[in-house]
Amino acid sequence: MKTENLEALLLDRALGELRPEVAELLDEHLASRPELAAQAAALADTVQTARSAVAAPTPVNLPPLVVAPHRGELRSWPWRAQSWELTKLAACVALGLAVGWAVRSGRPAAQPASSAVATVAAPSSASGTSGLWSKAALLAEHRLRAEAAARPGSRYELRWEAPLKTPRVEEKL
Repeated sequence: MKTENLEALLLDRALGELRPEVAELLDEHLASRPELAAQAAALADTVQTARSAVAAPTPVNLPPLVVAPHRGELRSWPWRAQSWELTKLAACVALGLAVGWAVRSGRPAAQPASSAVATVAAPSSASGTSGLWSKAALLAEHRLRAEAAARPGSRYELRWEAPLKTPRVEEKL
């Protein structure tokens, strides 16, 4: 008998899958060859160990879990989430202040002579436009700066580098 066929028959016998007449023939063959009988016993022992390892454990009856006494122990900490958000907000504000201070202090302010300084009169509140961003105040400031720079005897000129920057009055060279 071939070795592959014999191993397949031994495995089927250990698993209990052999027909009775084939099992009798295999027993007669194993009785004549003791080394194969030892191999069959080892294979049967391995299959039994595998069955016991895979077998479902017996169910354990546990008492029901009582949750009521432990309900007070669970606490929510909403202030932790809020404190993290406040920390992020404070970091953004600090960063904004630091960048603004660095930009502001990095550029020296040009101080023109007192004769070329233009003053802007606040618009009247009767017109309904008053305040820092009113259109009338911006137009008045622009007109005064242009007049100061356009004077023929003035040694200062109005310099406007970009639309978003405020114009500067500088000395002519």
